[in-house]
Amino acid sequence: MDRPTTARLHQPLRWAALPPATRERLARLEIALMRCLPLPDTGYDALRQFAFAPTPAIAVRPAIRAAVLARGEQTHAMTSERAVVARFAAMAGEFAEGFAGVSLYALARRVRSALFGSQETLRRVDLTITFLPWLRLAPPAPADPLHRRLDAMASGHPVLDALNAYLVLLTAHPFTDGNGRTARIVFNLVLRRHYPDAHYLPLTELCRPGAGDVEELLARANIGGDYLPVLDYLAELLCAYCAFRLRGASDPVFSDPLAEIASLLDSRPIGAEPGRRFDLNKIAPFPVSMRELLALPDHGVRHTADSGFVRSIADFAHALSAFGSVQFALTTLDSLCARHPERSITFFVQAHRKEDLLLRFRELRRMAEPIHNVELAVSTGDPALDAKLLINLSGFYTEHRAERDALLILNDFPIHI
Repeated sequence: MDRPTTARLHQPLRWAALPPATRERLARLEIALMRCLPLPDTGYDALRQFAFAPTPAIAVRPAIRAAVLARGEQTHAMTSERAVVARFAAMAGEFAEGFAGVSLYALARRVRSALFGSQETLRRVDLTITFLPWLRLAPPAPADPLHRRLDAMASGHPVLDALNAYLVLLTAHPFTDGNGRTARIVFNLVLRRHYPDAHYLPLTELCRPGAGDVEELLARANIGGDYLPVLDYLAELLCAYCAFRLRGASDPVFSDPLAEIASLLDSRPIGAEPGRRFDLNKIAPFPVSMRELLALPDHGVRHTADSGFVRSIADFAHALSAFGSVQFALTTLDSLCARHPERSITFFVQAHRKEDLLLRFRELRRMAEPIHNVELAVSTGDPALDAKLLINLSGFYTEHRAERDALLILNDFPIHI
């Protein structure tokens, strides 16, 4: 069969179309990033200690291995790339506007201008790849993913969004030079939308130990059009990096939201009611992020949350996501901290398959161990009725609560757990 002469572009992958193994890998990576990204930036010396070997090993063709080795040691591009990301992050308002209703190409142009100090128009000539000289990279066409709006490309999964943007820019090559650096910065900027305190992820330095692994996978995808192996490789690479950084952190600090609530309750005299000040941070129900609870390590750090119970809540929310989206859940501090013999939770769901959900809910409830009482509240779409439902359920949860217990609203559920 004749081999193709034009490189195939990366088409953004949708969560629903991913194999289960890839979804599990990305979900694991999202949890790892929540723990790793708040750590400080790392330097070149520390990154020399990083190693990654995929299983199974990737057979890299000699031409690619030679081209990668010819690049030599570090180019120190990480420093300038990190500076551009910091500059965008410092302009919080403008940074947010940069994602509102604009295309991936428009963001890439802004990034490249900040990186090189000059604008460049869209590439209009063919390019070739060093180790695939017979394969041409055609100029980007108006219908290519490069020109899609960022919000239209959003999958609801920050890591998948960042990797999609990175691979679209790498394969589209919209500029005659600087495409790799621009793509790496955009990757970090997309992640920053969801992790504002994230440190810079140095993709070039992380790929260096592979000595051609990524380039080989990209070459195969350029020819055949299947970019899933590239995405899987990068996800595993980033998981390995997170583990590397967390091992090297001398004293990682993990904020425990439940400990903060318990401390506030302990500061009040027994029987005393909270003051009449309208301070939402000091009155129940207290909002608690599920992402923060999931990011707490199971070992090595003292925290109040029962990790098994938290994981069960996450798994149940994942099962509910087949029928709609979990908006939030009501539970108590004693339930999350395993201080009550019967632990209860009510999920508030915006259902798009309401009838199916109600039919299957009894079956789902039987799978909810160690949650003793699981209830479901389906959003009506009427704000007044939904508020009334919430108020009545709040009263049910607080009617017989212990002195040092409190009602919690679990929010910020990962969309794909």
